[in-house]
Amino acid sequence: MGTTVGADVARADCGALHPGKLADIAIIEMRAEHMRPFHDEHLMNMLVFCAKAGDVRDTIIDGVTVMRDRRMTTIDEAALLEEVGKIAPLLIAQRQDFNYGSSNQE
Repeated sequence: MGTTVGADVARADCGALHPGKLADIAIIEMRAEHMRPFHDEHLMNMLVFCAKAGDVRDTIIDGVTVMRDRRMTTIDEAALLEEVGKIAPLLIAQRQDFNYGSSNQE
């Protein structure tokens, strides 16, 4: 239901792994403690209720490997973090200008 039926409802050319169809794949590491004991018959329940974002090891989006061994392959992570470091103080200053959480109503 989460793949083929969802694709049909969305009228999208995806939902199954076939040549020519849109496809995104996430490879999940199933060896973590919170994924134990592992039971094949409960795989979907384990993915929904136990898996965490950090369990994603690899992602393939529209045929392009975007993350491999938890490292982004399509962007320069070091350059991105440097840019974020430059922008973060500006964003924090703007947020403080809004005076969030203030009980003073004007």
